[in-house]
Amino acid sequence: VAAAETTTGVDYVEIHAPATDLSLEEIFSRYGYGMFVTAACGGFVCCPTLATSNTMYAIGAGRPAPQYLSVVLLLAAFYSSGFELVRFIPKAAFSSLLVLGAVDNIVTWFIKPISKMDNLMEFSVVPFIAMISLLLGFLSSIILGICMSTFLFVADFFRVGVVKYDASGLNIRSRIERSLVQSVWLDTHGDNIRVLVLQNYLFFGNASSVLHYVETMFEEIPLSESIRLGFDMPPVPVVLVLDLSLITGMDTSALDIFMDIFRTCKANDCKLYLCGLSPRLKKAFAKGGMKPDTQGARKSRTLLYFSDLDHGLGRAEEVLIHEKMEIGRAHV
Repeated sequence: VAAAETTTGVDYVEIHAPATDLSLEEIFSRYGYGMFVTAACGGFVCCPTLATSNTMYAIGAGRPAPQYLSVVLLLAAFYSSGFELVRFIPKAAFSSLLVLGAVDNIVTWFIKPISKMDNLMEFSVVPFIAMISLLLGFLSSIILGICMSTFLFVADFFRVGVVKYDASGLNIRSRIERSLVQSVWLDTHGDNIRVLVLQNYLFFGNASSVLHYVETMFEEIPLSESIRLGFDMPPVPVVLVLDLSLITGMDTSALDIFMDIFRTCKANDCKLYLCGLSPRLKKAFAKGGMKPDTQGARKSRTLLYFSDLDHGLGRAEEVLIHEKMEIGRAHV
């Protein structure tokens, strides 16, 4: 604010700084450039005010000459004197910067993460890295911290599970229109179709649970056990439909698990239909030896691929209807 004497008194004139359209990110980028120049010239990062001059110019505080010239002169003075001038900086300034850096690291890496995490096991990686860095060194602590984070990730991934949805042909039907006789047949015998919708990335740790899940479908349950449980156990499936549209990927060990699932189905005269496979998964299954059957009638093939669950479920229903026709002919 500037004041000027006039005949009528004191007249005040407001002087505003030039407007700027720089965003906050661009202003900090300018500040970072100044810090980089300071370090490149042999200066100390503990003198951050050196980078404020070009930043002030960027936001319109003054002309470039005095702003940038002050940086050059100060760096030249430090450099020409062998940085002897640094000793005149009070030690309290360096100590304050070290304390400020330590407090900032503690708040950023120890205090703030606690409020963002529901599981403290995930947070335990941070003090683990800090402790190991004091005992074994920084690089070793980083490597061990990555290993610990990987184990925690795998444990959480396994805890989520792979089977997202489990149903039978009684609970879920395709969109294909059927006759009344066929619909009644599917309403009665639809539980011979089992549908599993899988999710997540598959590896040996969680894919093995799918194999165990499938194996239980073919276990013989005594009648006494069914009576004790209070409900009828579902029959052994004739067709097993696996929807893999939610699978993001899998490793080679998971392919071996699916081969075991296919062998289990084949040994129990059950057809396996895989639905929703991406082109990448199809190539992986082909390299692993799981290729769809191409011999014989389509309804009698053991392993088939379908673009989506509706097509696979429709084919499974046709298999049951075909069995009904065969049973009818046998009675005739």
